[in-house]
Amino acid sequence: MKPFFYRLLKWLQQLSDFHPPHFRHLDCIDLVLENKLLLLISWDAVHTGKISIRPGKAVYRQSTGAAVCRLPVGTDTIDVIMSNVWRSTKISIALKRIAVDHQTLQYINEHVLAQAPFAIKHLQPDFTIPHVQLKSLQPQIVSAPTIPVFNISINQFQFNDYAP
Repeated sequence: MKPFFYRLLKWLQQLSDFHPPHFRHLDCIDLVLENKLLLLISWDAVHTGKISIRPGKAVYRQSTGAAVCRLPVGTDTIDVIMSNVWRSTKISIALKRIAVDHQTLQYINEHVLAQAPFAIKHLQPDFTIPHVQLKSLQPQIVSAPTIPVFNISINQFQFNDYAP
């Protein structure tokens, strides 16, 4: 019942917002990696219920976020469409197609990503409702089993047809 009231309250809040949607911050870069066109985009929008990226079917219902989208081949411009219940705003961006070669990708993996500081923090929410209690979150590490020995058997008669 609680999610229903939350959605209802959110819907009523969106209905009462008559301002046009706009960006506080928008960054995007288009890369060509192994003949595939990728778009890296981050945004911070105000008075926005949905952000769509065309061409493609990327739709995001967050006012702040980041995404990596794969674009169709031959795309020259993209349209970023922000909309709320009453209005929408469309921004067209011309693509520059920055090529990333194998050496640049290897440099990023070895020097930038390997040395990037990462920290994981577990925050326990603080509730003011006395009858609600939460169990503490337990981090889990998923490990794949390793197989130390591989046995490959080949029947010799299968290669007789291919031998000169």
